[in-house]
Amino acid sequence: MLTSAINFVSNTPLSFFSRALSSLQLPVIEELRREFLPTIFPNLPKNNVLKDTILVCGQHLLSNIVPMFNEFQQEGAKKIFVVGKSYSNNKDAISQLKEMNNLVVERSSEQLALGGFSTSYTADVNAMWRRCMEYIASLNEEEKQKCKIIVLDDGGNVLANIPSEIQGMSIPMVGIEQTSSGVPMAETIPCPTIEVATSAVKAWFEPEWVAEKIALEIEKRKPKIYQEFPEYASIFNNNPIIGIVGLGNIGMEILKQFTKRGYKRFVIHDLDNEKIKQAMIFAKQNNLRIETVGATPLVISGADIIIGCTGKSVLTPELDELKVIRMPKIFVSASSRDIEFLPLLRHIQIHNRNDKNMSPLEDRKYRNGFGADILLVNGGTPVNFTRESESVPTDRIQLIRGLKILAVWQARKMMMNQSSKDLTCAGNYMLFPEGQVSAVRAFAKIKPDLVKSVLERKSLFGSDNDILRNAIIRDSGGDIVEKRCPQPLII
Repeated sequence: MLTSAINFVSNTPLSFFSRALSSLQLPVIEELRREFLPTIFPNLPKNNVLKDTILVCGQHLLSNIVPMFNEFQQEGAKKIFVVGKSYSNNKDAISQLKEMNNLVVERSSEQLALGGFSTSYTADVNAMWRRCMEYIASLNEEEKQKCKIIVLDDGGNVLANIPSEIQGMSIPMVGIEQTSSGVPMAETIPCPTIEVATSAVKAWFEPEWVAEKIALEIEKRKPKIYQEFPEYASIFNNNPIIGIVGLGNIGMEILKQFTKRGYKRFVIHDLDNEKIKQAMIFAKQNNLRIETVGATPLVISGADIIIGCTGKSVLTPELDELKVIRMPKIFVSASSRDIEFLPLLRHIQIHNRNDKNMSPLEDRKYRNGFGADILLVNGGTPVNFTRESESVPTDRIQLIRGLKILAVWQARKMMMNQSSKDLTCAGNYMLFPEGQVSAVRAFAKIKPDLVKSVLERKSLFGSDNDILRNAIIRDSGGDIVEKRCPQPLII
């Protein structure tokens, strides 16, 4: 019962969890290693779990991701290659990673132009893959025969750029994708991919934390905006209208977070009528004034602060929706990369190419033909990443770190006991439900009230393993491995 897991905390000294977090030895990871790992590999020593396995990773390099890579090393990973993202990289985290044995941190190119993240990041990803190929080429034939690759990706870029030379080596490979925007890219590759992105536990917990960080960052930036762009003070001082484009998990939680902070007026747009209905139910319950509109330009014209949550550009290449604006606007990205307002970023870059002092990651102002100003917060990159040591607090995000470790274990399990390297079960797979159940139970020992609140909203608090597992299967994306591949996976 989950109740017993939550009651566990009352008999556990708080100093245990405090010490663990202060040293970034995340308790959820420790619990999964102790309780769940032996059920997957009952006869395998812990330091052999990732034996002969190369990990190739694209991640946000924050301090609270270091313990995850440390775990992979302890489990015997042969080599780890990792590349970060220029808009989120934390220098202290990178320094810690560079001190690890058998781990190579690819240099992240500084973004040189507005709207240029994908170009610089793709170059970094390709450089990382070249290093990986050089390393494989340096192995002797026996080592090459035993070699396996797990790709741990955030955004789909590492999976989408797997070199043809790697594929030609017939090395067993499984991918892992942890963001919704990366899933379509993962669907195009010729190897199995595990979807952390669409796992139920990630969807139940993480969006609220990300949305809370986004709302907090906008509030924190008010004094800076007042000082550097005084013309925007009127927006914040007059009960601004919040525009939300995209009401997925993040967009809906942003609506809730701004409501908590006293905002009452919203303009929303989504192509899914069911999501619009959910937003309107929430509006009625909280006495909000919400206008639903049928297109993004109507959000831009009707709101003061526009938040893009779609995972794609919300603007047309011609920027027609901006040409008629007559009042100041603030644009905020709640998505990946710099995709939400990309056409505008490129337009600004083209018309300011000689400005050598222009930083792609700073707040940037654009003035249209009517003299109306648009402020792009964070240079159009996600506002929840500020290059600080963490985005979501460590004591929360450790749950998501645990899910990624579970996915690596699942990938390794999929590649065990194979007699051939011929791929037979490419496709997208569900993060195994039993592992998600264990992650919730482990997290309940650290954050009992938080877990109780989330599970009560799902009518799952106090549920046994079977009920929780069924709910996870219902709410997760990807195929169950046993259904798609009734025989052991052959790679």
